[in-house]
Amino acid sequence: MFRAGGEFPEVLLFCCSEKGRKECAKNCLNSVVGTLDLSIRQYLRGETYPGEIKKMSAVLASQEPFDAHKYAYIANVCVSKFARRQGIASNMLYLARDVGTLMGMKQLFVHVNADNKPAKELYKKAGFKPHSSSLLGSSSIDVLNQDLRRGDGIGCVELLERVLQERAF
Repeated sequence: MFRAGGEFPEVLLFCCSEKGRKECAKNCLNSVVGTLDLSIRQYLRGETYPGEIKKMSAVLASQEPFDAHKYAYIANVCVSKFARRQGIASNMLYLARDVGTLMGMKQLFVHVNADNKPAKELYKKAGFKPHSSSLLGSSSIDVLNQDLRRGDGIGCVELLERVLQERAF
């Protein structure tokens, strides 16, 4: 996981590499099989989900941003073709959810092309639910979200901490 800087960076990049690859020490980039971006964003004034388009009214213009709440947003989920269907994307999503929860986020969002059935199944399996749909040019885009307040995650962070403790010298 790479941090963009600060106590709570704006973007986290998760990279997954092949296990046991000897040349990883020489060139780690050659062993990366998956990536995922997790960013922390703030709702815009009047917005209730990322990308929502609303006409601004005099009433909304005089109010503070929507509860000044922040949310976690996933983008650029990629897994190499040879490494797909092995749980890599699912594990990165679970870890991103746990990191978002640890950072105090209440909602986790992702946009997906409406006709991308494999991606929609992946997100559904990871606990995302349909939130809304919109058109972006000629493409239909679905917004999916996950409520992080329910605490129904599998606990990847706890698992990672346990593994790190076992390997501590």
